[in-house]
Amino acid sequence: MYNFFHSIAKKGYVIYILSGIILGVFSAYVPVGYWMAAVLLFLGIIIGKYIIDSNVKGEAANSLFKIFLFGLLLRVFLIAMFYLNFVLTNNEGVFGVDFWGYRFYGLKIAQLWHAGKFLDYISTSELIGLTRLISSYDYWNAFVYFFTDSNIIVILLINSLAASFVGLIVYFIAERIFGNRAAIISALVITFWPSFVLWSTQNGKDTLIAFFLCSLVLAFININKGLKISFIPLAFISAYLLIKLQFYVAIVFFCVALPGFLVALSIYKRYPRKKVVVLITLIVTLVALMVFYGKNPFDKAKKLLELTFARANTQSISRVLEYHHRVRTIDAKSAFLLNADYSSLYKILLSLPIGLLYVMFAPFPWQASSILWLLTMPEMLLWYILFPLTFRGMIISFKQKSSESILIILLVFSLWVLWALVEGNMGIMFRHRSISLPLYFIFTGAGIIGGNKNKNN
Repeated sequence: MYNFFHSIAKKGYVIYILSGIILGVFSAYVPVGYWMAAVLLFLGIIIGKYIIDSNVKGEAANSLFKIFLFGLLLRVFLIAMFYLNFVLTNNEGVFGVDFWGYRFYGLKIAQLWHAGKFLDYISTSELIGLTRLISSYDYWNAFVYFFTDSNIIVILLINSLAASFVGLIVYFIAERIFGNRAAIISALVITFWPSFVLWSTQNGKDTLIAFFLCSLVLAFININKGLKISFIPLAFISAYLLIKLQFYVAIVFFCVALPGFLVALSIYKRYPRKKVVVLITLIVTLVALMVFYGKNPFDKAKKLLELTFARANTQSISRVLEYHHRVRTIDAKSAFLLNADYSSLYKILLSLPIGLLYVMFAPFPWQASSILWLLTMPEMLLWYILFPLTFRGMIISFKQKSSESILIILLVFSLWVLWALVEGNMGIMFRHRSISLPLYFIFTGAGIIGGNKNKNN
């Protein structure tokens, strides 16, 4: 018994246990939303420290925990500032404009639930006056509001916790490919990357998408590494939630990046269990799709395509791309590629390089036309500096014949190509790009310090 308590004290958990006791005493005197936020913060720090202590040793563990903790506290500070502004002015601020719908419709759905009206999504959409079908993130808002007395701070804190854990996932993936020195740098960059910090303190789904995408990549890498059964549930859960939140990101993963990963396995011939990996991949993919789509996994996919074609008034894929591009550029002050021609595959390919240029390097500092645009300049200048270094990290991974890096690079660049084809709004593109940043920055640490994995441990 003495050894048990001595171990706890040695690992530094005493302060967290005492904080939990104090938190429990004061929880009866504050509104439910606030003490639930405090409990989430407390549990998040405990879980983060436990994960780090269980998987990382030595000085790397101390460095990684500091990155995790200070990154989380920075986000908590920003949430407090945004929430204070919201309370004092009843205004969600400049950055809340893009996300007000999630809060508005989430509150309406929560009110229906409090009244005992648990309806299907079509009936709910009609009852609350929503012109589009309710999204999964609307329901997520409603679920949190239902249990927290409609307190938005809990949702913001959950997003911030997800972003902080993304930093840990980036470390674990980068450590496997490049070693712990490079992994620490990659975790540091993504944890404190300005736009990633900002979006993780807002009521948007981009941070959760990035979290589940990184979790899915981590799961498959570890399943492939040694057929670790414990990561199979993580793959199932991440795939399902990713499909629910952003279907096209899951499609890119399963239909483009994962097949490329399997091809890399067969080329490098370093993994004798690749047949098992293929089987598990197929099972996870099919089950995730079937859980989402119901008894007939292709029926809803067909209806989704028919709906998209109907909106575009054509059966042409090029018109579908044009429709989605047009929707994003309507009344957009920061629109680009306004005259993009989608009439043929040849013309689409002609506009692709320019679209990629915007996705990879915009917003350009010399085109700044607003205060918000000017605020992105420091980040973009740092982005330009790190870009060749990150590319160097990708080259190092190729030299090491890392099949894991093939999966990540295919995933990142496939998403960039997709956004280059359909995005036409600088602001939306800038926010969507944050989904790919954690995977992209995995290569940054190796590019900065160079060398192989053995030298970087």
